[in-house]
Amino acid sequence: MQYRYQDIQTINQREMVMADGFIISLQKCNQTWKRMRNMEVSVCVGERDITADIPFFRFFMDDKIIEILCTGKGLFRKRRGRRDFEHLRQQILRWGYSTFDLS
Repeated sequence: MQYRYQDIQTINQREMVMADGFIISLQKCNQTWKRMRNMEVSVCVGERDITADIPFFRFFMDDKIIEILCTGKGLFRKRRGRRDFEHLRQQILRWGYSTFDLS
C-alpha cells in the first residue's frame, strides 16, 4: 500500500489519518515492529530512507506494509521531498516514536 506525504491529513500521538480515511496506528506499528525484531522494548514504528530515489517511510501494521513516499512536484521536487521527509520524521519523534534509518 503506497501513499504520498501529501495524503496525510492528520498525525497525532496515536495515528496518522490518510486522505482516503485509512488509519495508520502508531501503536500497532510499534507492536508489529517489536514482534518482527523479537524485541521487548522499542519505540520504533518502521523504516525510513532519505537516500532512495524517492525518499520514503515504511510502516508495518499487522499484515500490511504501508509506504509513504516523500515526493514533491515541480522544479524543486527533490528539495520539497526532503523537506517533507524531515517534517514527517520530526512529527514521529514529537509523539515519542522513531523509525529505523536505512540510508
